[in-house]
Amino acid sequence: MSILGGLYLKKREEEKAMKYYNKVVNLDKKYSKSLMGLESIYQNDGQEEESYNLLSTGHISNPNSAYIWNNLGMWYLSKEKKIFASTCLKRALYLAPFEWIISFNLGLVYLKNEQYVSSFIHMNTAANLNKNNYLIYLYLAIICLELNNDSNAKNCFQKALNLKEEPDALFNYIVFLLRKNMLKETNEYFQKLLKIFQKNKNNKDEYKLIESQIPIIKKILS
Repeated sequence: MSILGGLYLKKREEEKAMKYYNKVVNLDKKYSKSLMGLESIYQNDGQEEESYNLLSTGHISNPNSAYIWNNLGMWYLSKEKKIFASTCLKRALYLAPFEWIISFNLGLVYLKNEQYVSSFIHMNTAANLNKNNYLIYLYLAIICLELNNDSNAKNCFQKALNLKEEPDALFNYIVFLLRKNMLKETNEYFQKLLKIFQKNKNNKDEYKLIESQIPIIKKILS
């Protein structure tokens, strides 16, 4: 039933997913996969209180579930409670040291706290555990810039773009190249960014800010 819930969730049929997850929780209140499935639905729907209640119940009944501690940590991070977030994620990492997502999330917490060396260590661990996620390399590039390591930042940007030419990776690399006055290379990647926005007229809201910067970049390049 939990697997069925997960499949419906992947298909974005949340109502059917909830039906199966609730059946599991009624049978076994400690089954962490179904608890986390329900919690993700509540998060997506903006039902933050219900989301927190599930996580609280989950970590009491499943004190050794790394996934629950991880999600609890990210809930606290969304509320800017960075100390609580860090504590929960460290507990998650202790329970599951080889889960890349936990190292990645802990790297984000340190990045928000402007603890760039610690952030680099955990983000680099995430990269060693998962070499196929462009976001890890994008954040590594940003961290390297904060550490004034431009050569490593450039390598990380290129690794991110080799994996996936997403608008956020392209935009950050374009800004980096502009600051280095590498106009020919900037234009090459800017054309790639333009193509993505031309293909997808109804872009995600998260990319609207990037889209608004396109005229400014055009003006600089001209």
